[in-house]
Amino acid sequence: EGPIKLEDDPDFRIPALGRYYVLEWEDEDAQEAERRRLYEEELRRNPPPPPPPEPKPKKKSHKKKATRRDDKLQVQVVSPMENPDEKAECCHVCWDGESYEDNPILFCETCDIAVHKGCYGIVRIPTGDWNCKACVFKKKNPSKRAPQCCLCPTPGGALKPTGNGKWCHLFCSQWMPE
Repeated sequence: EGPIKLEDDPDFRIPALGRYYVLEWEDEDAQEAERRRLYEEELRRNPPPPPPPEPKPKKKSHKKKATRRDDKLQVQVVSPMENPDEKAECCHVCWDGESYEDNPILFCETCDIAVHKGCYGIVRIPTGDWNCKACVFKKKNPSKRAPQCCLCPTPGGALKPTGNGKWCHLFCSQWMPE
């Protein structure tokens, strides 16, 4: 008998139309080619307008800009809240009051300042009481003056030591260019 040709195989026939699948596929391919040709012809006649240039994303500046008034430069002072009691349970670095499972708000046992674990740079949450860096310094050095921010006059707050032995609010450090 020999091999059965694809056209004669009953499994490759479309029962309702009585046509071979191969012929149906050829028709579908021809229709698709015609649609593609018409689409490309339409594009040649009416090309789409060029896309508008994408604007460059603006970089957020953490600094407040100085304003001019009467040809004198005025600097706007930015510092931590003058009255931290207003937001006692807010993080003193980012001023967000939400405590998250992976970034909880911790309270210093001595000065009761609130900071997020990530904002203050705490690697592991201690099992017992937690004290901020400024309170640890005050306990170790009771004869020395209490740490004060080298960038603003606001007392207290989320302070950390700088590289040159001074102290700085983490909030204030975000506003420094270096």
